Amino acid sequence: MKTVLGWFAAVAVGLLAMIALSWVLNAAGLASFKFWAPRYEEARRQVTQQSIRRQEGVSEGIGALCMNMRLATDDPSKKAFAHLIVQQGVANNTILDSEAQGCVTDAQRTLGL
Repeated sequence: MKTVLGWFAAVAVGLLAMIALSWVLNAAGLASFKFWAPRYEEARRQVTQQSIRRQEGVSEGIGALCMNMRLATDDPSKKAFAHLIVQQGVANNTILDSEAQGCVTDAQRTLGL
């Protein structure tokens, strides 16, 4: 009987502690959107900036590969660069600018695709 009352008391104290904690968090503003909104906005801004940087980086990388493909003198080197360009272009097709897309098209022509 004592163990049942002990468990009941422990559960009751635990529930009261959770209610008290939620009351304190709400009073301090930690559970409100007003507290978390600036942090959410900062995270959203960072994701947007990183996405833009990634898009620019992918296009620059394909541009560099394209330049190397055009400067390559032997056919196996040109085909190797063309394979890399096509792989990058297929993997990142939705974020390429027009210059990078043109480079992917040239690489596909080099490979006969």
